[in-house]
Amino acid sequence: MKFSVSDYCAGCASTFLTLQYGLLPSAIFLLVYFVLKFVVNRPPSKRERVKQLAEGMAKRQRERRNRE
Repeated sequence: MKFSVSDYCAGCASTFLTLQYGLLPSAIFLLVYFVLKFVVNRPPSKRERVKQLAEGMAKRQRERRNRE
């Protein structure tokens, strides 16, 4: 699993929250951060994947026609 810069920043913020306010706010912050990250970065739905495949196939077909 690769961590991004924002993940490291979240870790720093979590450490600060732990030192300032205790473990519970830090745990809540990390939970919310990673849940939001998962929701934003989740893979596309099956319908979207099929649509992308269809667009890709149509594009390749047009390129083939243009070459001929």
